[in-house]
Amino acid sequence: MTILRERIPTPAAEASASYDFEDVEEGIGFVSFNAATTSGSAIITRRLVYSNTLETSVSTLSGSHWKEIDIDFDTAAFNLPRTIKGTAFISIPMAIQSQAAGARKDGYTIAEVKHWDGTTETSLGRSTSGSYLLSPVGNGAKGGQVQLHKIALTQKTFKAEDILRVTVEAYSIAGSTAGMGIGHDPQGRTDPENLFSGSTTVTTKLIADIPFKLDL
Repeated sequence: MTILRERIPTPAAEASASYDFEDVEEGIGFVSFNAATTSGSAIITRRLVYSNTLETSVSTLSGSHWKEIDIDFDTAAFNLPRTIKGTAFISIPMAIQSQAAGARKDGYTIAEVKHWDGTTETSLGRSTSGSYLLSPVGNGAKGGQVQLHKIALTQKTFKAEDILRVTVEAYSIAGSTAGMGIGHDPQGRTDPENLFSGSTTVTTKLIADIPFKLDL
């Protein structure tokens, strides 16, 4: 009688994802999105793409606490359900140009995280920055800073085909013939013809760090 010997393989250990310990404790994981523009649209993406335009700017400021810039940056539609939970951090680069010698100019930004299903827009959290002041300087001088927004978000489950939207607004404190702009290039480029060329320390990277609930 012949005995057949069968070799039974030892099962491999299950693959496990690696998360930051503090994220695991809180049950969340951050995803960093980069703002950019394509032909005719504004997006946020995890890819470090080269944006079509480096900034959105206006050359004349309309009035006191006037909304000068309003941009909706959208993700692609979600392929799978995901739940947003926790506190988001939005870094917005803003630049300002002075009107005349000896004039001061200041402005601020607002960031808002939204759920968008193609029909209805729902706010999940909103933040207003402090004011950035360009001290009295010569005519046409440029300056800027990156303003960090910390936003406690309402927990929200995104279904497949839903979209995450980050809305960025820029406000001037007073009207003038000066200008202001918002940077949005994942590569952080500047252009001598644009507002962000005035300060080599100001990047044009607009980054949204969004917390998602971990399924552990």
